[in-house]
Amino acid sequence: MKKKNKIIAGITAALIGLTCVGVGVGMVYTNGQGESNTITTVESSNAVKIINVKRAAATENNYGSTMIYYTLNPNVKANIEYSLTYSDGSEVASDVLTVTHETVNKYFNVVCNKPFTKQIVLKVFPSNNTSVSASVKFDFKEKLTVSSSLSQVENQKLSVETEVETTGGTVTVDKSVTNKTYSWNENFLEQVKLLMHNVSERSIGNEPSWYNDNNCSLETTRTYVGLDNASLQKWFSTTNFTQNAFFESIYYDVSYYYVVDDDITMGSTTYEAGYKSDTYTFKVYLTDIGDSNFESVFNGNYDIIDYSCVVNGETHTESFGLSLDAIKVTSITLDESSYTF
Repeated sequence: MKKKNKIIAGITAALIGLTCVGVGVGMVYTNGQGESNTITTVESSNAVKIINVKRAAATENNYGSTMIYYTLNPNVKANIEYSLTYSDGSEVASDVLTVTHETVNKYFNVVCNKPFTKQIVLKVFPSNNTSVSASVKFDFKEKLTVSSSLSQVENQKLSVETEVETTGGTVTVDKSVTNKTYSWNENFLEQVKLLMHNVSERSIGNEPSWYNDNNCSLETTRTYVGLDNASLQKWFSTTNFTQNAFFESIYYDVSYYYVVDDDITMGSTTYEAGYKSDTYTFKVYLTDIGDSNFESVFNGNYDIIDYSCVVNGETHTESFGLSLDAIKVTSITLDESSYTF
């Protein structure tokens, strides 16, 4: 494709930075975004020299742009033309790269609109001496799209499948999925811990006969079981997942006793300061948090598990819910089969 001083208008963008090789310009980051996928390599002659390459950030509509400045030797007014071809000489479709030639300020603005899998060459030359030229070679580093999904099947291990799709390009990257990690979502932990704690507060009782609020204290020990990340990991690596086993593995373990703060005399009995009651224990399970709370947390839409992996040096994260039903009652046993008043 050969162009002659043609200006193509209508390029608007706020673009991702480009990587440039050959003119001492390195990776550019713009507005907190990463590098783009276009790589440029510069070749100059004595008469036409590429002197600077400036990059701009990518938009939703393109993969980045670059402004390529040139000088002429000698510095005379000349009619500059350019051609745009693949490295094998075939023509580049107009919707792949958009080239704008700014003749006054002597630069080309090149916008990458689509991925390409063959190297593209922009050749710049004076119309009166086509044996003199400079060129820029464009490569496209493939762009990856990473997506993950959770598989939850009864009596099988939980698993997260990560798919890596690529645009293709002249430069390939590592597409392997590494460093998979699983952790409880912080909002989930905060919610279920609060719900189980509230249930436990209503379950504490068994006050001894000598107990009163003025000179006795309640001492409690509380431990959340199954809500550490190591316990979560086992459902992905060593233990088949079932709803019942999952519910039984997570609970709030509570023990408590009462202690006398100041001596208490009841009739002929004196309970001295430090005297302790028996220790009582109970567990609060996930299924004890109430039907409405249970359904709002385990409906599949509430984030419970945070997943992360690394692809091509970049960390990707995703959060998943679990679709669970409350444990159903399968039988009822009465301690009496009949009674006569």
